[in-house]
Amino acid sequence: MAHQPAISFSNPLNFPFNRAGGRTSTLGEILIVSTIPFLLIAWVIHVVLAAVVVWPVVFVTRNRVHWHSWELLAVVIPFCVWVGLMFSDMSTGSKTLLNLVVEPGILALALALGALARVALSTSLPEKTASTMTIVGLCFVAAGVFWIVPMLPE
Repeated sequence: MAHQPAISFSNPLNFPFNRAGGRTSTLGEILIVSTIPFLLIAWVIHVVLAAVVVWPVVFVTRNRVHWHSWELLAVVIPFCVWVGLMFSDMSTGSKTLLNLVVEPGILALALALGALARVALSTSLPEKTASTMTIVGLCFVAAGVFWIVPMLPE
């Protein structure tokens, strides 16, 4: 039996060129060109929801904690971990398109808890150490979201 990815966006005719005549890049059976809109939708959901839930924490604690611009990596790196898992062979048969919408939302909600953890850790640790620990923890949360959330119906 042939190995099939859970989410296949490949061209049914498997032409190596797009309609405009340009060459397309493929990664396995996933056509990169048609995957980009799904990633953009997941990214927008993740960023917008993260901004809504993290902003109050940052605003309330702005006098106690010095926030650095590089800490915005807490939004990017865990998302990249999740995307890497989502488009790996490990998601074959266990994820649907609805998972591309729900899981980034869950990860964004976890960012608010990460911001609270960063505030709590900053009282006893140096800020850079607390920030780094928070980002690493959020990467583990991203992997956990991938493994814990089951295949959702479409």
